[in-house]
Amino acid sequence: MEELQKLYAGYLDAVKQAQKKLVPASGLFGIGKKLSDDRCHDDFLEALGAYLAKKADTAASQEALEILERVYGAPIRYQDAPSAVYWIFIAAHGLTRPLIRRLNRQDAQRLLFWYQETYPRWERLPIQNQVLKDLKAIA
Repeated sequence: MEELQKLYAGYLDAVKQAQKKLVPASGLFGIGKKLSDDRCHDDFLEALGAYLAKKADTAASQEALEILERVYGAPIRYQDAPSAVYWIFIAAHGLTRPLIRRLNRQDAQRLLFWYQETYPRWERLPIQNQVLKDLKAIA
């Protein structure tokens, strides 16, 4: 879990640094670079994907549950972050699919209920519906 914390902290620091480099009105009317264009987002998703793939091979159900709760809760915990960060955190849900298989039935049911309550149907993106489908298959 400490490694996961470092990934998120490093990403949020990189976003802050990228924001400092922007000039006022960057990205407006397609001129200049906007925050969502920065490489830090891709770097974070690549690092997170590697971490989750490694854990998908070794994690017990309880550890997988803790990791999934952290990843799925990130968009809620960091609501004050720029909108680009929110969408990256939502996109990260798709990277968790192999790790979902490590859950036991009880943990999958618990996470399924939480996910459905936290992300209402009308707000979900297709990847979130796929996560729910994966959780339902185990639960």
